[in-house]
Amino acid sequence: MSHNLELAGLVVLLNMPLGYLRAGVKKFSVRWFIAVHAAIPLVALLRFAMGVDWRLVTLPLFVAAYALGHFLGGEYRGWRKRTG
Repeated sequence: MSHNLELAGLVVLLNMPLGYLRAGVKKFSVRWFIAVHAAIPLVALLRFAMGVDWRLVTLPLFVAAYALGHFLGGEYRGWRKRTG
């Protein structure tokens, strides 16, 4: 279980810069698509490297971590824009 939580934390951190980039491009553009999907192969490699198995029960954890990273990155971009 600890590997799952460690990996989830890495997924959040990995997706924060991608969420930052995604928030600054037109929705459904090529750049948006890349920002949304770029981390998927990296997360798969991390899962393999850390020995985290592919169980359906872990899917919600990693989807939530993925979404949280994108949300935090987008919020940070909005905050920077508001504060100058």
